[in-house]
Amino acid sequence: MSDKNDNYEVGYRKPPKHTQFPRGVSGNPKGRPKEAPDFDAALLREAKSRLTLIENGRRIRVSKHDIIVKQFTNNAMKGKSSDLRMFREAYRQACEKAALSQAADPLSGKRAEDLTDDQLAAIIFAELEK
Repeated sequence: MSDKNDNYEVGYRKPPKHTQFPRGVSGNPKGRPKEAPDFDAALLREAKSRLTLIENGRRIRVSKHDIIVKQFTNNAMKGKSSDLRMFREAYRQACEKAALSQAADPLSGKRAEDLTDDQLAAIIFAELEK
């Protein structure tokens, strides 16, 4: 035996040599545990997944998100009051968003922020009438 091993004292934070990990061997061979899956990412991934439906006698592949929107719209058409209220608000917001995106005309150089409230209202009403 060498002198290094003879002078080694076992104690606090000094384990016996025969129980220490050999050089080059990790104390955690499996590595760091993976993070728990993010709920939002899982929700978006699942909403994008597709299902096969039969619509008007034809098979079509539709995302689950589109199916939910279709069912939501159908329930609003049936007169279900909670869905009808939510549909009106969601439709209004969608029209405003579409109007803002269309209001920025690249040829005129105007942005949606530069338009007056009357101009934006006219664009929104035009979208609603379509």
